[in-house]
Amino acid sequence: MKNNIGAFKKKWIENPSDEKGVLLYLLVSEVFISAKFGIGENLLKEDITRGFDDYIYVRKLIFDEDEMVELDTAQLDFSSEREDYYLNLNHFCEESIEMIRNSSEEEYWILQMI
Repeated sequence: MKNNIGAFKKKWIENPSDEKGVLLYLLVSEVFISAKFGIGENLLKEDITRGFDDYIYVRKLIFDEDEMVELDTAQLDFSSEREDYYLNLNHFCEESIEMIRNSSEEEYWILQMI
């Protein structure tokens, strides 16, 4: 999997925002993936009881004529104590791509931090 993730790793680690994310482009599938941390309102009481304290909200998009069209969404609930998503951009991107039912082995490019 070829990508430009190295150019963004330092920015990712240094970004203190709890809602940071990325906009990805998958070259073979020709889709965009928007993935960012949630702000907590989507966690259910059962999720919190199971140990989850944050989530990644993922959107799969295509550009259709003049606008971005949403094809699918997903939410990856996780425990910030057990996962390294805040510091490991590669892990964040790969898991986000997998959540939207694409292969993280597919070549992808980070278009921008969001």
